[in-house]
Amino acid sequence: GLVAARRDGKWMHYRVTAPKNEQAAEVFANIIKMLREDKQMRDDRQTLLKLCCLPQAQQTINIKSATRPRNISV
Repeated sequence: GLVAARRDGKWMHYRVTAPKNEQAAEVFANIIKMLREDKQMRDDRQTLLKLCCLPQAQQTINIKSATRPRNISV
């Protein structure tokens, strides 16, 4: 229940969604806040924004960091 998807022709578009359970939603919100404050995550997002046409409204970014693969939720 953390990912919603929609099909657009051959493409699938995914977005992160908050859990419906109140306690899980609180934990999820804290994780998102921590990720937004993480320097490496911010740097990776800025790099992506410079390299491609990533929409500002996009919620989830999958990139490979120089050190290890990361899933970034912003």
